[in-house]
Amino acid sequence: METKKESQALAINKQTVKGNLAAEPNFKETKSGHLMAEFSVAHPVKRKTGIDTNYISVVAFGDKAEEIKKLGLDKGAFVEVSGKANFYELDGKAGKHYQNAIIANQTLVLEKGVKPTITNHNEIEIKGNLTADPEFVNKGDMLIANLRLANNHKTTKEGENKVMFYNVSLYGKTAEMAEQNKLSKGDTVGVKGSVENGQFATENGNRYTTKVNAGYIELNSSKEQVIDAEHAPTVDLSAEKSEGQEKKRSKEMSM
Repeated sequence: METKKESQALAINKQTVKGNLAAEPNFKETKSGHLMAEFSVAHPVKRKTGIDTNYISVVAFGDKAEEIKKLGLDKGAFVEVSGKANFYELDGKAGKHYQNAIIANQTLVLEKGVKPTITNHNEIEIKGNLTADPEFVNKGDMLIANLRLANNHKTTKEGENKVMFYNVSLYGKTAEMAEQNKLSKGDTVGVKGSVENGQFATENGNRYTTKVNAGYIELNSSKEQVIDAEHAPTVDLSAEKSEGQEKKRSKEMSM
């Protein structure tokens, strides 16, 4: 059996995307009285049916939101955004669903009139603990491993820890590595890949899906709880996101 690898190379929660703004940023005041900026970055993704558009949500707070406001970004602006990967839960007509957003630390405006390609950044790095044993399925000749990861992070409420969950899929040799090492609930795992958002219609309304497609896995023999202490406390996006903003995102994804 292959020996488990130990590494500190990956960040606990880090995400970067390069693409075009789907619409002008939306600015509002948070419940705590700080400025909040929201926008979506359109990024091409390769699917079975051809090249499709993936939308990555971005939020920024306080000084970072002020910086974005000063940029005067218009729909279609070519930008690169990097920051903290955040996953949160929302209630919709079709039930609860998990969403993803980058909490921006840096927003760069790139050359005007440029369209992103599938080789441009849409990357995420995560470390966490398995909440259950991996699920392995075979699709043709390819092995797929479906993981559920979780880690703890600080919120703006002093002393409060909140659990963040991630749905991750591994493919081919990466999935085989997970199987060979007999991963089990509680194991520490790091993954690197891209975020894929989607939606499908139900009789109760649209359901939204968010998962990480990982091409790299980092294994660690420890079962110690992973806590994100690398960044400032995180705003609770579940509380900040409104139903109206969800409708706006749905409209963008249907474009």
